[in-house]
Amino acid sequence: MDKREKQVKDRLMQAMISLTKEKEWSEISVTDLIIKAGVARASFYRNFNTIGDLIEYGVDRIRADFWKSAPPAEKGFISGEMLTYTFSYYLRQKELILSFRHSGMSVNILDIMTESMILSFGNMTMQSIDRYSLYYYAGALYNMTICWLENGAKETPEQMAEQFLKHSIPK
Repeated sequence: MDKREKQVKDRLMQAMISLTKEKEWSEISVTDLIIKAGVARASFYRNFNTIGDLIEYGVDRIRADFWKSAPPAEKGFISGEMLTYTFSYYLRQKELILSFRHSGMSVNILDIMTESMILSFGNMTMQSIDRYSLYYYAGALYNMTICWLENGAKETPEQMAEQFLKHSIPK
């Protein structure tokens, strides 16, 4: 993807985030988006077929960006270093995450968190009973993250990681 294409996609994503503060995602039209983003209709359709594709772009952006700077997951996802990084990352993505939450698209964020945990644990087979622990921790992480962000993220990412670890018993 070239720089201009990324800029258009990111402007449309920012427009979507901004518009979700005014109305539900299902009420947002392509016209709303292009006006808010200041791009031509052709630019929208050159990059996306539907608004759903734009939403998927936002999900993919979170997924890809998360791993760009993540520390090595040698100790698994439930380590102080990885959790601090995770809370820091989601704090930087606060607007997008809360936009997904308030639009009823929370399952996308939960899926990303679950996928991140699974990826950090390497080659655990899907037949392993331990995989249920990953789902448990992903759900807990999701709920803590959403509550923390919605309440203004007053605690530091380090404090949040420490709180999460207090209630975790990783093997």
